[in-house]
Amino acid sequence: MSEQLSERTSYRGPSPNGAQSTPPRDLAEMHRQIVRTRAELGDTVEALAGRLDVKARAREYLAATRERIAGSLKSTLATARRYRVPLTITVTAIGTITVVWLVRHRVLCDD
Repeated sequence: MSEQLSERTSYRGPSPNGAQSTPPRDLAEMHRQIVRTRAELGDTVEALAGRLDVKARAREYLAATRERIAGSLKSTLATARRYRVPLTITVTAIGTITVVWLVRHRVLCDD
């Protein structure tokens, strides 16, 4: 029976995943190949469905971005707490320089 089956079916070459496979010798081997192919096909369909689920991918990207920003913010706040006085002096100096520049610039432009 298996010889009749192998005569009716033809070997179609390498499997889709690139591995070279040999034609099945008996029904048990053919069944194992079918089960293996079904599993590979299921994995492929799952991967494609995951790539096509735009909402889920957007949620994952948003969650990763939130985590990255939260980590960056924590680091920045820790640095600001550590250098509170120098940071206050620097921000005050930059603010003062900006105000002086704006006042002079407006005064010079109005003349």
